[in-house]
Amino acid sequence: MSTPTPDKVWKKIKDAVHDRGMTLTELAAHNGLHPSTLRKVKGLTHYEGQAVLADFIGTTPEKLWPDRYPRKTSVIYNSNKYGPPKSRKSISDQEAA
Repeated sequence: MSTPTPDKVWKKIKDAVHDRGMTLTELAAHNGLHPSTLRKVKGLTHYEGQAVLADFIGTTPEKLWPDRYPRKTSVIYNSNKYGPPKSRKSISDQEAA
């Protein structure tokens, strides 16, 4: 069985919303979002909008958009584990010499 394309997934999401008697614009406004927010979720990551859509159709955002989760977080370099980072300046000085 092949993996569904994003367009097919988006069509299923829209159909599920419409089957429940709402439009994306109405659902966004009802949840305090800008009316166009949920229409843009197809191509843009908007975690709050994704959560509203997923909750409304009875699933999780992680199931609808697995490529967008887990959320990316900043990582702090652990110098105790990996040692001190090499200075970029010292590397560029060596290349210039």
